[in-house]
Amino acid sequence: MSQLEERAQACVHCGHTFSIQVAKSLNAVRSPVARSAAMDGTLHHFGCPQCDTVHRVETTFGYMDVDRKHWVAVFPPTHLADWSTLEQTAHTSFWTVTDRAPMMWNFQATELTVRCVFGLDDLREKLRIWDAGLDDVLVELWKLELGGRDRRLRFVEATGDDAIFETGTDGSRIAAPLVRHHLLTKLRGPLRQQHPRLFDGPFVDCRRLATPG
Repeated sequence: MSQLEERAQACVHCGHTFSIQVAKSLNAVRSPVARSAAMDGTLHHFGCPQCDTVHRVETTFGYMDVDRKHWVAVFPPTHLADWSTLEQTAHTSFWTVTDRAPMMWNFQATELTVRCVFGLDDLREKLRIWDAGLDDVLVELWKLELGGRDRRLRFVEATGDDAIFETGTDGSRIAAPLVRHHLLTKLRGPLRQQHPRLFDGPFVDCRRLATPG
């Protein structure tokens, strides 16, 4: 089941303090509304009852979707510099829970894709990539080819023959032929040998190749 935590939120606009509920863990199978909110960008958005100012709250929580075989540890984007430590935290947490779980879960756990991301936007992007049937590791390498070291690219959708990416600098969009992803899929073995850090850890993000850790 999903677990929620109540906390006080102070409005940055009017100063009014109100109560909100944020996730400690989200089960997408049992709470499909939560998955929809993550996909449409409204998860952890709260309106101030005094002035209607919308607050986006970034926090640490776990996201699990057994049907789609995903387990994601979500950390606030301000923690990105600690990705190396938090990646290990995510890995350890997942297997600690698994070791204590019933045998049936142990079998399911071995089939799950385990990831850690930094922020709601990163979670949303992962879900979009997987929904499009793409390999998130290869998408991150693809971003590097498209200039991802110099500008933050986010996958938006696959449409027709193209994958659409949005730049984090000005929000403009670029289209890249999906045939490139097909080629990268054929080269996955050699690419794994070339970039083992990207393939073997939960933090599957092109920024790890440019960030010490």
